Amino acid sequence: MTRVSLKEAHDTLPALADRVARSGAPVIVTRGRKKAVALVPADLLDDLEDAADAQDLRKAIAAAKREPPVRWEDLKSELGL
Repeated sequence: MTRVSLKEAHDTLPALADRVARSGAPVIVTRGRKKAVALVPADLLDDLEDAADAQDLRKAIAAAKREPPVRWEDLKSELGL
């Protein structure tokens, strides 16, 4: 994985963005010796968001299975229908 300093990223951002978009390989931007941020392809970010959404859905389904079912009549009454 490529690493560049914050100064280099500032000076070459358009070229870095093109390189990341073309190659699909993230670039790590460092501040001093520490990782600060990463430039990643938008498609990778979309995939990460989709994976997180799928994980949240699995957790919600598992939690719902642990709860007792609600009768339709009770729900209507609770909602005032």
